[in-house]
Amino acid sequence: MKPKPNHTGELTTQSFKALIENAHEGIVLYDVKGKIKFASSSVRKIAGYKEAELLGRSGKEFVHPEDVKRATRAFTDLLKKPGKSVTILERLRHKKGHFIWAESTLTNFTHLPDIRGVVSNFRDVSERKNAEEKARQNQELLMTINRNVSEGIFMGIVNECFIYVNDAFIKIMGYASAAEVLAMKPSKLYADEGQRQKVRRELMQTGRLKNVEVTFRRKNGEKFLGVLNVNLLQHEGKDDHLVGTLRDITREKKAEADLIESRTFLNNVIATVAAPLFVKDEKHRWVMMNEKFSELVGRSPKEMIGKTDRDFVPREEAKVFWDIDNQVLKTGKTIVNQERITSAKEGVRDLLTVKSRYVSEKGEKFVIGFITDITATNRVQEKISQLNANLQGIMESTRESIYAVDNDFCYLAFNDNHKRIMKLLYGADIKAGTNKIKQLKGSSDAPWIKDEIMKAMAGTIFMSEHYLHYPKYKGYIQTTYNPIRDDHGRVRGVAVFVKDITERKRFEGIIQSIHANMQGVIESTADRILAVDRKYRYLVFNRSHAEAVKRMVNKDLKVGDNLLDIMKSTPDITKGLRRNLIRAMKGEQFSSEGAMPDKTMWESSFNPIYGSDKTISGVAVFIRNVTERKRIEAQLKTLNEELMQQNFQLAAQEEELKATLEELSERNFELDQLMYKTSHDLRSPLASIMGLVNLANLDKDEASRDNYLSKIEGRIKKLDEFIRSMLDYARVNRVEVAPENIDLKAVAQNCIRELEYLDNFKAVRTTLQVKGDASFRSDPLRVNIIFSNIISNAYKYFNPEAESFLSIKMEITATQARIDFQDNGIGIKPEHLTKIFNMFYRATDRSQGSGLGMYIVKQAIEKLGGTIDMKSEYGKGTRIKITLPNMPA
Repeated sequence: MKPKPNHTGELTTQSFKALIENAHEGIVLYDVKGKIKFASSSVRKIAGYKEAELLGRSGKEFVHPEDVKRATRAFTDLLKKPGKSVTILERLRHKKGHFIWAESTLTNFTHLPDIRGVVSNFRDVSERKNAEEKARQNQELLMTINRNVSEGIFMGIVNECFIYVNDAFIKIMGYASAAEVLAMKPSKLYADEGQRQKVRRELMQTGRLKNVEVTFRRKNGEKFLGVLNVNLLQHEGKDDHLVGTLRDITREKKAEADLIESRTFLNNVIATVAAPLFVKDEKHRWVMMNEKFSELVGRSPKEMIGKTDRDFVPREEAKVFWDIDNQVLKTGKTIVNQERITSAKEGVRDLLTVKSRYVSEKGEKFVIGFITDITATNRVQEKISQLNANLQGIMESTRESIYAVDNDFCYLAFNDNHKRIMKLLYGADIKAGTNKIKQLKGSSDAPWIKDEIMKAMAGTIFMSEHYLHYPKYKGYIQTTYNPIRDDHGRVRGVAVFVKDITERKRFEGIIQSIHANMQGVIESTADRILAVDRKYRYLVFNRSHAEAVKRMVNKDLKVGDNLLDIMKSTPDITKGLRRNLIRAMKGEQFSSEGAMPDKTMWESSFNPIYGSDKTISGVAVFIRNVTERKRIEAQLKTLNEELMQQNFQLAAQEEELKATLEELSERNFELDQLMYKTSHDLRSPLASIMGLVNLANLDKDEASRDNYLSKIEGRIKKLDEFIRSMLDYARVNRVEVAPENIDLKAVAQNCIRELEYLDNFKAVRTTLQVKGDASFRSDPLRVNIIFSNIISNAYKYFNPEAESFLSIKMEITATQARIDFQDNGIGIKPEHLTKIFNMFYRATDRSQGSGLGMYIVKQAIEKLGGTIDMKSEYGKGTRIKITLPNMPA
C-alpha cells in the first residue's frame, strides 16, 4: 500500500535535512533526553566536530560547567511547550579544547512525528562578546579617568544649567555633590557679573573659549581665579550646548607672583652681594652678573652679557674656566676651585670660585658662580656681614613678630619684635639655637604652639587665631605657618609670622551690634522684610516673613538658609523669585507683584545691596499684601492669557499638520518606488533560480550539477545582498538613533573581515590609519552600515588593470570624526556623480547590487548629523570624505 502524501505543511526528515544542510548556523537535533540525533555540516565549521563524533552524546557534555544548570533548565522547561522556542547565551566547548560563546535558539518539535525532538540553531558570537567586554572596560577606564582628572569637566546649556559635572569640578567649586551644582544656574558661580557677560559674548561670537582667566566664587563665598576652556556644540539643531574644562590657577598665580618677587629679590640680592657673582648658560655665555663681577673682569655688564670668557681673557685661563664649567654642568656637583684671571683694570687676581648647577623648569642648565677675591678676604667678609644686616633689616621693618625654627624647634632666626614679646609674655631671653618650646616654660600656650609647628613641619601652610590673656597683654593674634624646604623639597624648618588682630576683632563686635539694631527696626513693621546674598542665603529677615514662610512650607528659618531651597516645594513662586533676584543682582531696582499659595496677592520691592567696593553683594526685599487691589486685575489677565494660549495652540497644530502631510507625501513616493523595485529585484533572481533548477532536472549529466549549483549560489548571493540592503534601508530610516562609545578602527577592521569572502578581496591592498585617541560616541548600527557599504564598493568595483588599493584614514577629535576612503578602482563617470545617492541608482554595468547602497549611506550620515563628499574620476578611482559628529553622553 502506497504511503499517502504529506499535505499537512509539517517538515519530513528528508525535507528537514535538505533545508538545513547548507545553513550558515550550526543545527543540532536532540531527543527528549538531550541526546544528539543529528548535526549539520556547519557544526564542524563552528565547533570543529564531525556529525559522527556527536551522535548519541549528551548535549551537556559540550556546555561550560558554569552554564550547564541554566541550559538544562531551559531545555526542560521547553519540553513542556511543543512548537515554542527559547534563545539562550551559553559557552560551548570547541573540539580544540577552548570554549566559544554561542547564541542558541531551541525549538520544540516533539509534536512532529518525523522529527520528535528539539532543534538547536546556534551561531558563534564570541567576537561580539569580546567586543562588549572591551567596550565595558573602555567605559570603566573613561569613568576612572573622569573621576581622577584634576581639571573640572562640565557640560551644560548656555545661561540655563549644567547637564554634567565631574568630581574635580564639584571639589573646585566647594560643593558637596553634583546635585547641588546641577540645581543652580551657571551664572551663580561667577564672582563678577561684568566678567561673566564678557565671557558669554566671546563664546557666542567665536563658539569657543581658550585659556580665558575668570574669577569665580566657591560655595563658601571665597573667590578664586580659574582658566576656562569651552566649546559650543551642535545638539538637535541647537547651538547653545557647551562642554568645557575649569582649572583652578590660584596657586599658579600666587607662584607667579612669588616668582616675580623672588626674581626681584634675587636681583636685589645679586646687586647687594659683596662678592663677584655670575650666571652662565650651557654655551658658557654670561646671562647674569653683578657689578662686582664686571669690576673684577674690568668690563661693563652690557659688554659681557651674551659673550664668553674667551672674548675677554687669555685662552689658557678660559680653558680652565670652561673645564670646571663642563664638570659642573655634567655632574651637577658644586665645585670649589682656585682660579686666576687677568682683569682689564686690576691685572692678575687670584680667586676662590664656587660653581654650582641650576636646572630651570624647562630643563635648561646654568652655572652659578660665586667668587672670593683671596687677596681681599677681609673686605669680602665685611660685604657678607653687610648682606646679613640687610636681611635682618627686612625682618625688622615689620610690626609682626617673625621667627623661624628647625625640625628640633630650635631658633634659626627672629626679629627684635619677637624677642621683645617672648620676654614680655614668657620672661624668656632667646637666642639662635635655643629651643622655642622650652622657652615657653610650661605656659598654657606651649601645647598648641608645638602642635601647630608640627603640623607645618608636615608640609602644611595654614593660619590660626588665638586669644591670649597675660598681665601685660590681652588680645587676639593671627599666626601664619610656612614650611621651609630645601632644594629636594624636604621640610627643614618652619617660618612663623604672628600678627595682632585685636583691633579687627573689636570692629567685628561693632558690626554685630549694628546688625542687632537693624533687626529691631525691621521687626517694627507688619510688612515682610528679608535680605539675601548673591548665593540666595538669608542675611536677615523679620518675624513677619518667618511666620509667613512657616505657614506656606512649614519650615523654621535661620540665617544662612538658602531662600530658593526653602521655597522649592512651591516651584511657581521659586521660579519668579529667582528671576527677580537675578534682575536685582544686576543692579536694577524695581517692584513686582504675584500670588501666594493662599491666593493672596503681594507686591514685592527688590533693591540691590552694595558693598564697600561698590559691587552688589546681595538683594533686600520688601513684601506688602495687595490682594484686594489685584483681585479684579488678575481675573481679566487670566481670561486674556487663556484666549492667547488657545490661539497659539491652534497655530502650532496647523504647522504640525502641514509638516506631517509633507512628510507623508515624501514617504508615499519612496514606498511606491520601493514596492516596484522590490518586486522586480526579488522576482528576477528567483526566476533565474527556478530556470536553473529546471535545467538541472532535465540535464542527466552528473558533471554539470556543480555548474548549476554554482550559478544558483550566485543568484542566491545576489538575492541575499538585495535583502540585506532592504534591511539596512529599514534600519536607517526606522530605528531610533542610539549613541554609544564606538571604536571606529575596530568597526572598519570588522567590516573588512566580513568582506573576505568577496572574489576581489585579495586583489585589493587595504591600509587603515587612525589619528587621535579621543573616545568617539555615535550610533553603532548606522556607522557599521556606512562603513560596510563604502568598503564593499571598493572591492566590488576594483580596477583589474591596476595595482588596486583601498586607503582608509581616520582623524578623531573630541567634537567629530573625519574618515577619508580612497581607492584606485574603475571610478564613476561624470554624468553619474550627481545621481549616485538616488534610490536604486546603479552607476556601472558591473553593478551587482540593489542600487540602494549609497542612498542608504547618505540617509545614515544625515541621521547622524554628518556630511559626505564624493569625488571620482572615471578609470582612476574614487575618494569619499565623511564627517560624523562626536555625540555627547
